[in-house]
Amino acid sequence: MQAQIGESKKGKFLKSEEYNFLFNKENGYFMRWGKKLEDDPFYSPFGPEIADIEISTICHGLGTPCDHCYKSNTAVGENMTLETFKTIFAKFPKTLTQIAFGIGDIDGNPDMWRIFEHCRTNGIIPNVTVNGYNVTTEHIKKLSTLCGAVAVSRYNPKDVCYDVVEALAAAGMKQTNIHMVTAEENFDDCMELLEDAMTDSRLNGLNAIVFLGLKPKGKRNKMRPLKDMVKFKQIVDFALDNNIGIGFDSCSANKFLNCVDKHPNYKQFEQCVEPCESTLFSCYVNVEGIAFPCSFCEGEKGFEGINVLETDSFSGVWNGNEYVSFRESLKNTVGRKCRVCPAFDLDHDKRIKL
Repeated sequence: MQAQIGESKKGKFLKSEEYNFLFNKENGYFMRWGKKLEDDPFYSPFGPEIADIEISTICHGLGTPCDHCYKSNTAVGENMTLETFKTIFAKFPKTLTQIAFGIGDIDGNPDMWRIFEHCRTNGIIPNVTVNGYNVTTEHIKKLSTLCGAVAVSRYNPKDVCYDVVEALAAAGMKQTNIHMVTAEENFDDCMELLEDAMTDSRLNGLNAIVFLGLKPKGKRNKMRPLKDMVKFKQIVDFALDNNIGIGFDSCSANKFLNCVDKHPNYKQFEQCVEPCESTLFSCYVNVEGIAFPCSFCEGEKGFEGINVLETDSFSGVWNGNEYVSFRESLKNTVGRKCRVCPAFDLDHDKRIKL
């Protein structure tokens, strides 16, 4: 299959017989289709649209290491150098539109800003999630200048997150989001965040709250995934009823769609929701340059990873055995409402009928 790829400062497009996309670099709008506009391709045969790249594992948490960190990061960690990043970056195909960067402390990797600049110089939009700790006025300025979107993780104390959100919005960052993990142990915090979105003036410039399903991994993690659908639906309903911008990670797609299956806008929700896209439209590369289907597969049984630094191009990863096997596992779940994770049990409590 041959592809035609075009690019300008404002956007990028790909045209082929069975897989096409259009990406707006200025506002993040992305549209994908197959032979016809109504067709939904199963995967990109040309390579990833989005890359998740870890460039630092150095993280103090909010003064102390977070007890639910699936990476079990501490103040002692590793950084990806600018040169290593450039080597990996050069191997990516032209299908790549954005990079979501994984970091711990915002000042953990001294090469981070130059990595972001390298992306911008080469037409790729960098996005990043920060924990809010040690974020300075200078950091805010650089984030708002270089990044397309910035997410601030919401932990306790919540003021750390809210102050950074306010500062980013004041600096002109329009795509400022809050990332909030959903777990059995922090359901009340999730509801409090939704209420704060309506009442706390520091969140007036907030774009959306993105809820991330807790993954059952990490040697420090003592929290449990939120599988209680009554509680999960309470989060969804409260946000929709109060017109609060929300989003969910792909791992939560199945639960979200089950919560809104009787909603009058269900068809619109279904079109916007992206279930697990790992190895289909996205990839993950860790701080050492090792690619896994997604960040949660790293360290799990059956996943050895592929060293991107030792490949001639990213095609060796995208078409490698580990990616193909994961992709085939996802394909086998297409008959369900959403693709189901081959690595973890993330499904909801089927005993509860909504």
